[in-house]
Amino acid sequence: MIMKANTILAVLFLFFCALSEGCHASKNDESIVQRLYSGNTEEMHDAAQKIALLGKDGIPILLEALSKSLENTFVLSNYARSNICISTLHSLAKDQIFIEDEVPVLIDALKKQASMEDTYLTAETLRIITGVDTGYSKEFIEKYSTDNEPERLKKIMMWQKWWDKKKGS
Repeated sequence: MIMKANTILAVLFLFFCALSEGCHASKNDESIVQRLYSGNTEEMHDAAQKIALLGKDGIPILLEALSKSLENTFVLSNYARSNICISTLHSLAKDQIFIEDEVPVLIDALKKQASMEDTYLTAETLRIITGVDTGYSKEFIEKYSTDNEPERLKKIMMWQKWWDKKKGS
């Protein structure tokens, strides 16, 4: 019971730190973000779930972790972290909790993800956020071959155009 109360307090403190931006987190609060960067997938998942409790305020933390993980998706911990971040962002988006700044990071993820099967959740998250259905579907992924890469890039470009239009307005 005490441990659960401490966890709740830590999440609340992180939430208020994110709101005030000038706040320095205590050792417990820093450990939530540090756990997202651990090599242990259970810890990463647990940390992502706690960060998700912050709602929109937690999204920048997930985006930063995702961006760093995309630098080398062939490192096992980066691969796991990127999938955990994308899965968490997708869950939030399904609950209509998202920020438009996710779009360029998710587009980058689509281009860099090591496994084509993993791109479906990323594409679905982009569809939810932008409202643009490019046809990047499970069927497209199942039939994908390197010959389809130009078509895949066209689909991704539709989201990029949406972002460019939003950014320009």
